[in-house]
Amino acid sequence: MIGERLEIGLRSVELIWTQVELPAAYARAPDPAILDRVATFQSVQHALYLPLGLSVLVGSVLGAWLFATGRSLDRVIQIVFVLNALRNATRLLTVYAGWPLFPAAAYDAAYFALVVAFYGPVAYWLVKRDAAGPAAR
Repeated sequence: MIGERLEIGLRSVELIWTQVELPAAYARAPDPAILDRVATFQSVQHALYLPLGLSVLVGSVLGAWLFATGRSLDRVIQIVFVLNALRNATRLLTVYAGWPLFPAAAYDAAYFALVVAFYGPVAYWLVKRDAAGPAAR
């Protein structure tokens, strides 16, 4: 729960301050100090995303393990969690360890497809799980 709040806070500051307010201030008066503020925020954001990414990685591994029920429907969610763990691990190793497993350009190009690949099967699993009734739970 803390991770989600931190993520929302980071994204809100990023949107309002670094994408709206600071560019408008720089357009009015191109002060290099404004660029320093953006760089400082990016450094703080980079540092905070390490524990966030690690918690998502641990959660995905636990999710894959917890849904090892043997039910075919639960294999859908297991695959989603495993793929998310792999995506997250490669991204963390690229960004924080310097191993070029998932470089920024490739990640940016694949991001939307990864979102669909994650949330599409999750939606399917949720709908089918609810439709199957209590026996499938």
